[in-house]
Amino acid sequence: MILIGICGCVDKFESAEPDVDPTIQMLTANAWTCASTWTDSDGTEHENRQIWSFDDTGNGYFKLIVRDGDSDPQERQNIRFQWAFTNQSFKVLCINGDAFIDRRYWLIESLTDSGLSAYTSMRDPVIYPGYDRTLLILTATTR
Repeated sequence: MILIGICGCVDKFESAEPDVDPTIQMLTANAWTCASTWTDSDGTEHENRQIWSFDDTGNGYFKLIVRDGDSDPQERQNIRFQWAFTNQSFKVLCINGDAFIDRRYWLIESLTDSGLSAYTSMRDPVIYPGYDRTLLILTATTR
């Protein structure tokens, strides 16, 4: 007997309408921003700002804005992507876009009107629970 399994993103509207699930409402209501700063060995301060935006049609965009020293911020990446929940729990997002080398998965730990924290991984955390992951903490911003 041969058993073949197929995994991937499923259409987020397959099991619920967008106005029924509060996760979809909160995720699509704002853009989500994460910023980090550091100073290199010569004393130059750097800042990276990630902006993630999800719309209710399953599309979104990612922007990376970088500032080095006293320079003006520069947009380094502007990537369009598709997103969907991987199952009916509305806890795992699958993010896929041409500019991303591989799919990305977000295991949502917390989602409120003002904040989103999720573990990011290159593999589905439900299927590969021990795979490397990074905690991403984002703040809601106006689009």
